[in-house]
Amino acid sequence: MQAEVKQGRNSLTIDEQYISFKARMSKRRTKVERIADMLTKNLGSMQFLVFHAIWFSLWIVINIGLTPIKPFDPYPFGFLTLVVSLEAIFFSIVILISENREQKISDIREEMTLVLLRVIEQQIRDLAKQAKSKGKHRPRAEVIMQKTETLEIDALEDVIEQEVDNS
Repeated sequence: MQAEVKQGRNSLTIDEQYISFKARMSKRRTKVERIADMLTKNLGSMQFLVFHAIWFSLWIVINIGLTPIKPFDPYPFGFLTLVVSLEAIFFSIVILISENREQKISDIREEMTLVLLRVIEQQIRDLAKQAKSKGKHRPRAEVIMQKTETLEIDALEDVIEQEVDNS
């Protein structure tokens, strides 16, 4: 049985709530973050690798004189080195932008998990105290699960989302 989270009228599992949180954070991305995410997705593709392998091969073949095209960047390919270096700088910045945003979301999810675990732990302790005061030495697992099935975290999400907006 998976704990559920009450969110307004909808009841979501904790896994669904995490997915929902990530989707909400994804919608709040800036234009730069959206572009960075799109570029990062494409930079990590096989098509990108193949494109660069073909591009570098053609550049080298043309510039060592194996084609009828006049070489424009003779060996040691100084211009190619400049282009590749600039490309690497810009791509690394784009990837870092995307990774920083993902890390921020991951940190918030981790904090949410910690808070939820503390809430569950406190509920279990309270149930154990109640059971002990009633003379029962061991609370039944069903009672614990019923009490911890639903957790109110709307207020927690609001606070965390405000932190994200302010950061």
